[in-house]
Amino acid sequence: MIDDTLSGSPAAKAAWTQAGMTLDISDIVGNINVPTTVIVGDADKVETEPFLRRELGPRISGQNSSCFPEWAICPRWEAPSELAAAITTAISKIR
Repeated sequence: MIDDTLSGSPAAKAAWTQAGMTLDISDIVGNINVPTTVIVGDADKVETEPFLRRELGPRISGQNSSCFPEWAICPRWEAPSELAAAITTAISKIR
């Protein structure tokens, strides 16, 4: 993933930060009406846990968060087993 990101074209990288990341999805997430767990890492510098809690908490009814130490933006590569366990835990709470 890192090699792929670093080898991306400068135009693609600029487009992501100037357009892709700035997409306002606040109206869309307000339509989520199922139990939702936001899994975030405390080392994520882009979508921080306080930011996600502030932005998603009021918009998603019944939403909760799980914050994991030392995870950054890609826990599926950084800690796949721990991520799977977190997802399993979240699912078990709604069954």
